[in-house]
Amino acid sequence: MSIHFTPSTPTISDLTLHLQMAKPVAGPEQTEIRSTFFPAEWFPQSGVQLTWPHAATDWAPLLAEVDDCFIRIALEILVRNELLLIVTPEPDRIKSLFHERIPSRLLPHVRYFECPTNDTWARDHGFLTLMTESGPRLLDFQFNGWGGKFPAELDNEINRKLKPLYRPLSNSPRGGEDSVSSEGLSSGNAALPPTGGAGRGAYPPTGGAGEGLLHGDYESHLDFVFEGGSIESDGRGTLMTTSACLLSPNRNPGLTQQQIEERLLRWFHAERVLWLDHGYLAGDDTDSHIDTLARFCPGGTIAYVQCTDPADEHYEALHLMEEQLSSLTSNLSTINHKPSSLNPPLGPTGRSTLGEPSARPIGTLDPSRTLNPQPSPTGGPQGAFQLLPLPMPSPIYDPDDGHRLPATYANFLIINGAVLMPTYGQPDTDDLARRQLQKAFPKYDIVPIDCRVLIRQHGSLHCSTMQFPVGVLV
Repeated sequence: MSIHFTPSTPTISDLTLHLQMAKPVAGPEQTEIRSTFFPAEWFPQSGVQLTWPHAATDWAPLLAEVDDCFIRIALEILVRNELLLIVTPEPDRIKSLFHERIPSRLLPHVRYFECPTNDTWARDHGFLTLMTESGPRLLDFQFNGWGGKFPAELDNEINRKLKPLYRPLSNSPRGGEDSVSSEGLSSGNAALPPTGGAGRGAYPPTGGAGEGLLHGDYESHLDFVFEGGSIESDGRGTLMTTSACLLSPNRNPGLTQQQIEERLLRWFHAERVLWLDHGYLAGDDTDSHIDTLARFCPGGTIAYVQCTDPADEHYEALHLMEEQLSSLTSNLSTINHKPSSLNPPLGPTGRSTLGEPSARPIGTLDPSRTLNPQPSPTGGPQGAFQLLPLPMPSPIYDPDDGHRLPATYANFLIINGAVLMPTYGQPDTDDLARRQLQKAFPKYDIVPIDCRVLIRQHGSLHCSTMQFPVGVLV
């Protein structure tokens, strides 16, 4: 592999990173011919899971507002002919909401699963799906409330309560409002597997034809704490994550970075992991999930949060993240199984020497800039990795105690034909973020959704959802 670094302008916001392979690669770079791969979010989808808020959670004082937000998200998913899985302990209330506020023609696309829940964040307790030659494979990890910060025992059981309801795809006609209760299962089907252990097919399907909601081969990783918001995939063998989250002692203590990386490469059939060592959002509970900071987009693009205000508390950390993003891809030939190569040396103050914050903003957003991605004919990473900056919302503070809330435009959801983008009641900044995302998704609708209520509980749009690739939700 030969690597060429070409800045199109002196600013990092316009970096173009070209990776030229010595010969065509037919394998991990090309998802369309790989036998097993972890799809990018823009891979064709069958539907999306929402775990609905309810009054027995911290959402109680904001329930009407968060219902409005979730209804809007649900509507945008349904109008694009995707199925919607609603996980809720109160299906009758949610059905009533949908009959009042969702067009009747869309209601047959909704599936309900009655199940007790602690909270709302499907991104972090939902299945992660691999695509294989034999069909989807649903990976179930342990969710511990972001390192024991919040109760999570009910959310950690959702996947296993869904598990007995799987059925072969051939027995899954679409149509009708299906409502299935985990409490209504026979005692044998409802029994939960132990919390430890890992393995494919460890808990064989027991549901009969016409009974289930999901199609897939169950794979248990319940001895490993892992959240969907902590990982990004480009669908071509590259994963992206943050060291602050995955190396946190409240997740998997005792495992080194190399041991964690080896597991990720094996489980997700990936070739490399990009580790970001910098970047955070004030008010975030996740220990810097990657989906709040940087996201893979089609055409070899990485969209990331850029802070251009030196007075903002995030400026130094996000500046260092921006610098690291610009350097990571130049090390692609050396990072496989060598996570230490992505950790720049620390100076005497304990801060990374990779880059120091400049006296002026770097990479100032230029809304008139156009992207010129150069993907290979098959869309592999031998084309350009482009860095696309997203603006930082102006500070938003909690009205009760005044702490800063973790607003971010990186927490968007990609669905079939559209990108659902969180907005925060800041017309100019919201619109700039929309225009930037449109560059990365020129053939997609960019759909703004007001998510100010979601950040009151320290999450946003992507955190609230989990997409299923084609063939999973039936």
